[in-house]
Amino acid sequence: MCSPIPQRKSPKPFLFGKRPDTRRKPGTKPFWQSLLRRPIGNTHSKYQSAHQPDKSPVEKIALMSEWDTKLEAIAESTIDRDITNLSGVPSWFLVLIKHILKKTGRQNLTEVWPNLEVFFHGGISFAPYREQYRELISNPDMHYVETYNASEGFFAVQNDLSVAGMLLLIDLGIFL
Repeated sequence: MCSPIPQRKSPKPFLFGKRPDTRRKPGTKPFWQSLLRRPIGNTHSKYQSAHQPDKSPVEKIALMSEWDTKLEAIAESTIDRDITNLSGVPSWFLVLIKHILKKTGRQNLTEVWPNLEVFFHGGISFAPYREQYRELISNPDMHYVETYNASEGFFAVQNDLSVAGMLLLIDLGIFL
């Protein structure tokens, strides 16, 4: 059984997300931890409203087909935003992060987005990229959460950050 959906909005896995209230009360869990125990994304319509927060880039930019223009537009539109989470493919995000750091003259992504706390990643193995990410994001509280999703649906998520495996999500209507 899935835990109840919290009242505040949670990020929709996309490229970037912004938690509406970035101030967390002492002793409370980060918003993203609640995502590890319940469905993520728009798998069921009853969850959609909880997964429609501020997101970057806007759809117009996300759908751009010309790579260099898209990379620059994403960087330009997100540098001054309060980004708290990333969701995507590690190799692609590494290119974007390096571009943002070059553009801002910063050495570390934490200097650009101080409230960044989680990267939901999938599509390829994170292992070859882990050390590069640790160098580029110095926040000791940064978390990396592996996901397995496809166009057919959302299949699995790493539900324990101390274990490399993922939890198969059998109750989302994909496995009948």
